[in-house]
Amino acid sequence: MRSRPVNADLLKDLRERTAFKPKPPNYELALAHVPLGEAGLKDPVEQRLLDAMVSEDESSVLVVAPPGGGKSSLLAWSAAEVAADKERRVVPVYVPVGHHAVRIDASLVVRGVAEGLAQRLASDLKSRERDMLAKSLAISVTTSKRPARLRAGLKLPPLHGLTADVAIELGHDLTVLAQAGGWQGGPHSGLTALADLTRAYEGHLVVIVEDTDIWSAGDPDMAGRAGAFFSAMRSLVACPDVTTLVAVQSHWGEPDSLASSQSRNAGAAYRELRSRASRVLVIPTPASEQQAHGLVCSVLDRRIQITVGGRAPSSGWSSAVFSEDALELLAKRCLKGTVRQVLTDVRDTFDHHETLPDLITRDDIIEAMDA
Repeated sequence: MRSRPVNADLLKDLRERTAFKPKPPNYELALAHVPLGEAGLKDPVEQRLLDAMVSEDESSVLVVAPPGGGKSSLLAWSAAEVAADKERRVVPVYVPVGHHAVRIDASLVVRGVAEGLAQRLASDLKSRERDMLAKSLAISVTTSKRPARLRAGLKLPPLHGLTADVAIELGHDLTVLAQAGGWQGGPHSGLTALADLTRAYEGHLVVIVEDTDIWSAGDPDMAGRAGAFFSAMRSLVACPDVTTLVAVQSHWGEPDSLASSQSRNAGAAYRELRSRASRVLVIPTPASEQQAHGLVCSVLDRRIQITVGGRAPSSGWSSAVFSEDALELLAKRCLKGTVRQVLTDVRDTFDHHETLPDLITRDDIIEAMDA
């Protein structure tokens, strides 16, 4: 296979295909995830997260990192990995919460699990059952391959590990449960009912609650929402026969960084949630410019590879698209910030220059940053 020409046409292709979106849909994040150990970071958490998702002994896992620190990509990749294992029969369901304008309570989370399960089953349901679920849950249950950012999540064939016949039967029972208001006994009973329903077909329900970076400590209203969310999850993490993964910003565990009373209350609610979790996994961050440089190059290489395909140049895609001084600048930005900050810088650089050069240099990035 011939290598793709490395020139301005390649950079134009990367811009047109938005290769460097800081927060793409989850199905893209699953493909874009870079194993942390391969990127040179110490104490990678991927295998421990995968083990927790299939373990019968761990019911709740907190995935902790700064905003933009890789929580979403790690969770998306992990969900794809376990869902593709036909022997494990894991059923990952996304519950994005950051888009809600109201405060999150336990009932809203459980309803989100039912919605996510309905979306995962949609392709195997009859039109009549999809309509019944849509009416019962007041959502749109679609079979479109285009992922719905707020409702679905991972663009995967529905329910890996479960046959189409089993998925149809599970969908039928979910329809009956939803129509009957299967969580009338309260959120905990509702989540247990959904877990029991999945287990009846030899599936293991894994609930992934993410999209929480919008709740910042500096905004009193956002801090209040974060605190309500932590309290809601605290009441659900001990639910048997379901594994719950919760993305959390690391600053909620740092009392000295929480200035307002609302933020301190949220921090206290987080610490209570943390004390009840089966496991807390902290995503490692670069500890040196060398580690940051390795991580940046790995992330850029992966984003370019999944965008354009083909065989990478011998020196790697990042070196073919960025000059060394540009990569050094991005590594410093990563060390002081996050990978998301680096991707934002790169996206802004591509968007800023009407005519792209053959190679992105440090000056090109700085010009875009100063614009």
